[in-house]
Amino acid sequence: MVYENQEENMKLKTKIFLVMSAVFLVFIAFVWFYAHALSEAMNEQWGNRYIQKQIVFDKYRTLFPIMQEVALVQKLAHEPAVLAMAEDEKSAVVREKGLRTLEHYRPLFQDHSYFAAFSPSGHYYFNDRNNQFMGR
Repeated sequence: MVYENQEENMKLKTKIFLVMSAVFLVFIAFVWFYAHALSEAMNEQWGNRYIQKQIVFDKYRTLFPIMQEVALVQKLAHEPAVLAMAEDEKSAVVREKGLRTLEHYRPLFQDHSYFAAFSPSGHYYFNDRNNQFMGR
């Protein structure tokens, strides 16, 4: 009878061990699938953030030189000597001051040239990187 109890006891322990092992395996599988899904979602989210930041970076890296040129042109357009030249090109002194101002800005531009046109007179002024048109 003691032997039967021990045998039943062993069977019961084996059954409990098998049930606990099955529960453990199911739990492990659930945790693995959850961790896998979570890591996939995080990777996708990080990838989207990286792409968005890269797009913004590339956009500003591309636009920055253009924005610098526009800012420089706006600054040049508000120079008193250039404004005076636009109003009175016939005066040699005013025109000379305006041209000196344009020449001062020429090396600051990316292509080292300038172009200025005044609609009232229809005259335009240009000089390139090689200073080909100085005084003409």
